[in-house]
Amino acid sequence: MREEPRTNILESMSHMSAHTSQHIQSKGFVMYERLRFDVIVSILALAVGGLGASACSTSEPKPRADERPSTERTIREGATLDDVASMLPNGAHPFEDIVTAGQPAPEQLEQVSDVVRTVVNLRPHDEEGARDESREAQKLGLGYAHIPIAGTDDLNRKNVERFDEILQNGEKPLLIHCSSSNRVGALFALRAFWLDEASLDEALEIGRKAGLTKLETPVRNIMKEDRM
Repeated sequence: MREEPRTNILESMSHMSAHTSQHIQSKGFVMYERLRFDVIVSILALAVGGLGASACSTSEPKPRADERPSTERTIREGATLDDVASMLPNGAHPFEDIVTAGQPAPEQLEQVSDVVRTVVNLRPHDEEGARDESREAQKLGLGYAHIPIAGTDDLNRKNVERFDEILQNGEKPLLIHCSSSNRVGALFALRAFWLDEASLDEALEIGRKAGLTKLETPVRNIMKEDRM
């Protein structure tokens, strides 16, 4: 029998090793190229991000809280009573030289002090949310009058006559307020009814212009009882 040639295991292994080495080298090259590409992309991304951050940092800095312009409305030079009314809670300019409103904040009193000359406060000082404004008014050079109206019992002729005296003799323009302007409107309505002899409907309409709302029914009843 003819002997089959023996397979040279070493040569075979050597051939396989060479082939495998070439394959590994080829694959390693591909992986290296991919890795290098990823690194380049990452570097570019960081560079772009850095440029963006640099652009942001070189933009005009944001003002500090104490430098930011106020969003509150302020009174401009040459402002009118309509301007004053527009910046106060429930503010209105229903009659000549008179602004009616709800409770003004201290800074609002300061802002309107260049326009109004007298403050009339209808809130008791011990009422929640109220305060004694006499010192504020004095500091701002304003006249000040206080007629505390705590409830319907205070809607009487004596207080209305005092209210009328202030309207007649107080330095104008006047800012007249309570917490919402409801009591202001009530006094105006009763003044028109008792002192100006307006009809019930006319007096209530005057009161509404000055802020009369929830007290309209009690005021109407006071007027009806007076006519009986």
